[in-house]
Amino acid sequence: MYEGIRSPTVHTPKSLSDLSVALKRSTNPTIFAGGTYIMSTPGYYPKEGEQDIIYLGGISEINRITRNDRYIEFGAGVTLQRLLTVGKQVLPSLLTEAIESTSTTIVRRQITIGGTLCISHHRLLICAVLAALDAEVEIRSFKGSGTPLARWIPIKDLYKRNGELKLAELSKDKNILSSIRISLGKETFSTFIVADDVMRNREEAVILALRCTYDQSVITSFRMCLVFPTSLFLIPQEISTYINGLPVPLSTSQIERIVSLVTERISANTDSSSPVIQTERARRAIEASLHALNAQGLSER
Repeated sequence: MYEGIRSPTVHTPKSLSDLSVALKRSTNPTIFAGGTYIMSTPGYYPKEGEQDIIYLGGISEINRITRNDRYIEFGAGVTLQRLLTVGKQVLPSLLTEAIESTSTTIVRRQITIGGTLCISHHRLLICAVLAALDAEVEIRSFKGSGTPLARWIPIKDLYKRNGELKLAELSKDKNILSSIRISLGKETFSTFIVADDVMRNREEAVILALRCTYDQSVITSFRMCLVFPTSLFLIPQEISTYINGLPVPLSTSQIERIVSLVTERISANTDSSSPVIQTERARRAIEASLHALNAQGLSER
């Protein structure tokens, strides 16, 4: 063992009330459920400092999946494989495909949806897809040992423009992401593109998630999320405003304008050290997605 390293205290709360007590007793704890990302990082244990561990896997409130006519809600402790198995018939196809594209079945049995969203400095495919689906997340703020205060926010408000998690900044209290909620409305078109390996080559990888509906060939509810895993989390609202109301197929000039607008936003939100390859991959991914939208629209005529 390293000098000065002590064995951590491991808290295993069984309810949100127990979690409130554990948070009060701990200073800067490591919080985990599946642990797949934490244990893939170098030097995760042993670690210097008075760092306790809080295991969330036993909290029933964050391991539930519920649905009604409007939305499906799943706790942050639900694993990707369980979500895929239980909700495959009702989940948006974009989310289903994203989960199936994440690692292997064995690893997905361990990866929790909350853990995927709450990595501090690294955004993954699920984050981009949920943002494109206008998901909401429930944040519980713990103060003392009382009942935690809960509020829902759009998932886009969970991250800074550079993709960093801002959970700690949402209030002066300790915050936990407890649930995710997405609408059950079906999109007409959806796609995602992943360029390069988001775990092994995250500084050059690109993720694009895009979805929309169209009625009588008129585009509505367009949403795009572009992610550079370590440096950009972009939902260009002006693109949605521009595209909504346009007919399918989009013209070449319209696609060029969309690509140009997104490129401008990338330049405005990333520093000069960002690899040029990411911007080029983003351009090509957007073009490919919009041409796929055109192809689908034309095939249905």
